[in-house]
Amino acid sequence: MTFFFACHHKNAPAEKPLYTFIPQYAKGFRIHYFNDYKVIETGSHRYYLTKNHSLIKQKDAIIVPVPVQNLACMAQSHWTAAYILDEMESVSGICDAKYISDTIFQQRYKKGKIKNFAENQTINYELLFSLKPQLLMLSFDNQQTNNMLANIGIPVVLNSDFLENHPLGRAEWLIFVAAFYGKDEEAKVFFDRSVEKYNALCALIDSSMERPTVFDGSKSSGVWYVSGGKSYMAQFYADAGADYVWEDNTDYGSFPVDFESVYYKGITADYWRTYLPRAKSYSDIADENILYTDFKAWKERSIFYSDNFRTDLYGMGVYQPEAVLADMIKIFHPALLPEHEAVYYGSL
Repeated sequence: MTFFFACHHKNAPAEKPLYTFIPQYAKGFRIHYFNDYKVIETGSHRYYLTKNHSLIKQKDAIIVPVPVQNLACMAQSHWTAAYILDEMESVSGICDAKYISDTIFQQRYKKGKIKNFAENQTINYELLFSLKPQLLMLSFDNQQTNNMLANIGIPVVLNSDFLENHPLGRAEWLIFVAAFYGKDEEAKVFFDRSVEKYNALCALIDSSMERPTVFDGSKSSGVWYVSGGKSYMAQFYADAGADYVWEDNTDYGSFPVDFESVYYKGITADYWRTYLPRAKSYSDIADENILYTDFKAWKERSIFYSDNFRTDLYGMGVYQPEAVLADMIKIFHPALLPEHEAVYYGSL
C-alpha cells in the first residue's frame, strides 16, 4: 500500500518544524512539531493540533483543540488506543459496539457511557451530534461527513491504520492517536517495547528451518476471500516461519477467489487459518462443505482461528503484534515456544 505526502502545501506554515517524527514502520502518517502546535500529515490531509486557535493562520485548516477530552471513533482499534493511553473515559461514541469483546468496553457501554452512533459505517448523525464530540476519528474518508461536521465545528480526522501492510506498521498508529492527547512519548515507549519483542520472536526463525505452508479464508456469500500476498497477515505468516500459498500475489488487503482456486492451492497446505463464524469443531467445518474434509489441514487437525467474540484481536491485538506472532510461531513451530499460551489464535 502506497501513501503519498504532498511536497508543498500552499497553506503550509512559514516556520520550519522543530523536528518531524517519521514512523519506523507505518507509512500513512508523520508528525511535525512546532513550538506551540503539531501538524499531522496523513496523505493529502493535514491536521493542526493546538491549544490556541489563533496560532494557526492557514486558510481552511483542520484545527483540533488538544488535548482531546471527548472522542467519537469508528473503529475498535481507536477505542483500544485510548484505553492503552489511559484515556478511555474520553471516548463517548463508537461504531458497531456489539462486535467489541473487551470487558472494560462492554461495561462502559452497558452503563451508557459510550453510545453506539454507527452501524456498518453508517452514521446516526442525530445521535452523533448529541454526543458533542471534540473530534470524530474515521477509518474511511467520507466527504459528506467531513462537510457536515465542519459546518458545526467538529473536526474529522482519518485514521488509516488498517491500510498498513506490516503488523508493526498498524501498531505504530498508536502514536498518531496519542498525539491528540499529548501523549506521544508514552505511545512511543509502548510501541518500542512491541518492536523489541516482535523482532526477538522473528530471530527465533532460522533460515534453515523447515517452513510449513498455510492458506487462509473462508466462503462468505458465495465468495472465498483470502489475504493478499502483500498484506499484514502475509507478513505475520512469513515472520512466523510459514510459506503462504498466495505469497506471490500483490494485493495489500483481502481479495476474492473461486473455490476451485482455493481447493487447488489449499488442498496440500499444512495449515489453514479460518474465520468461519459458526465453525467450532472439525465436524462443523465438514458440515459447512464436505469438500473441506479433503484439505490436508482438516485431515491432520491443523486448522487454527481466532474467536473474535472472545478475543480482542481487532483491538488490543492491533497494538500487541508480538502476541499474535507468538501465537502463530507456537502453531507453526511449537518446539520454539513450548511454554507459550495462546492469546489470540489457537488450534480449532
